[in-house]
Amino acid sequence: MLVLALAFLACDGGKNGADGDAISIRLVNPTDADPMEEVDAFRLDLLIDGELLESATFDLDEPWSLPGLTEYGQVRFEVAGLAGDEVVSYGRSAEIAVVPGVDRDVPITFLPVNEVLPLSVDLDLVQGRKGHEVTILPDGRALIHGGQGLTSDRPQNAMAVYDPSEGAVLETELNLGYAVSDPVVAWDFQQRLVYAGGASDPLPTQTRLKNSAVLDPVAETIDTLPPLNRKRFDHCFRFVRDGFAVAMGGTLPDLDLSSIESLRSDGAGEGNLVWSEEEIPGLSGRGVNACELTSDGRLFLQGATADSTGELSAVESVGGGSPSLVFESIWADSISGNGWVDFSIGAALIPLETGAEGDALVWVGGGLDLESGSGAVATQPRVYNLDAERFQMGFGSDLQPRVDGDWGRWLDPGSVVLSCGYTDGNYNVGQSRIELFEPENGASIGWWELPNRRVGCESAVLKDGSVLVTGGQPESGEDQPWISAILVPYID
Repeated sequence: MLVLALAFLACDGGKNGADGDAISIRLVNPTDADPMEEVDAFRLDLLIDGELLESATFDLDEPWSLPGLTEYGQVRFEVAGLAGDEVVSYGRSAEIAVVPGVDRDVPITFLPVNEVLPLSVDLDLVQGRKGHEVTILPDGRALIHGGQGLTSDRPQNAMAVYDPSEGAVLETELNLGYAVSDPVVAWDFQQRLVYAGGASDPLPTQTRLKNSAVLDPVAETIDTLPPLNRKRFDHCFRFVRDGFAVAMGGTLPDLDLSSIESLRSDGAGEGNLVWSEEEIPGLSGRGVNACELTSDGRLFLQGATADSTGELSAVESVGGGSPSLVFESIWADSISGNGWVDFSIGAALIPLETGAEGDALVWVGGGLDLESGSGAVATQPRVYNLDAERFQMGFGSDLQPRVDGDWGRWLDPGSVVLSCGYTDGNYNVGQSRIELFEPENGASIGWWELPNRRVGCESAVLKDGSVLVTGGQPESGEDQPWISAILVPYID
């Protein structure tokens, strides 16, 4: 791994009586590629709130400094490796807080531009995984948890993290306490990660679990929670209020999953949570495997029918008790024959800014087309309007068909990255394309090909805008190592 300490910037310039604050820019390379191969100069940029504040260019052997810099606050550094006027290598930091009198070490993943590059073998997972999850922790590390080992084909309970400051996947002492494939998780309002169900077996059986637990990423502790009332897998699970979450649905047809469960206080005043099962008038939980919370606290459910697709709201109870749940389904006249898909599984659900009338909108892309009945993948994105209670055609028809893919916000919150997932309804063909686009207007910002199609990979957008792709199994006939990969998108 190439780690270079390249820059010290005197950022204070004497302001506030300080002698200057040392900021060390450290270039990190987690791959075997050589980002310095064609570089003959560097450009260093400093941005605040996305706006360029300072920029300077340096020869390879020239010390870096921005001696006139006097700004403090949340900043981002960007480093471009130049070959003449062309940017051939690039990296950016996560946003960091620059404060008087505090030195900062700023790691930047610095790689050849716009290439999906495999991690060095000695920096990757000890054992590859598929069917796992990757979750960005508050400190910027990527938690790799659950899934199946590629050699043992057994679910995993040990956890690892990709640390961007080290450019490596590191094993941890965290252990969920039970083996789980395809874990289902949600953040609570205290930035703790809560687990609810999942599967104990790999495909094709995927026996459901009732297990529930909570991870505190700051204290690095895991505590067991009371179990779910029903075994659930591939279901909707979200916190809709502080100390109040809901779980419902799933995709396997062999169990009755029409009920909904809420995780809430046990009423004893000790802050303990317990799962309660209940029926919601007008709601069928069957077929719900995706849901997304809007900015105003409403939960959009994507299900298989009109009575499992729509809006679930938590309404305050009289007297300050736990909220009551109310469901509003989509209008019957909005379904079928309208040119787009209303009912799907495995679709990406992305909350949008409110529409022109102030309505809450959710972009729905891809997924298995349940209306066709032929196992086709939906190709036309659609937007669900929670206030009008209906679907409308969405932007982004040039995107690749994708089922059960990952999405994450990019640096600009209006832009998202789509990655991993499948291109077919039989879950046999892995998606090979990473796509960056704006769901508000369908504008394509860029796309990049993985070195090989991977079945069961997971991706996440790191806080510096890099895209990490972990694990996955190459398709039959491909001789590829079980390696993770990373991409630094550069948009000129």
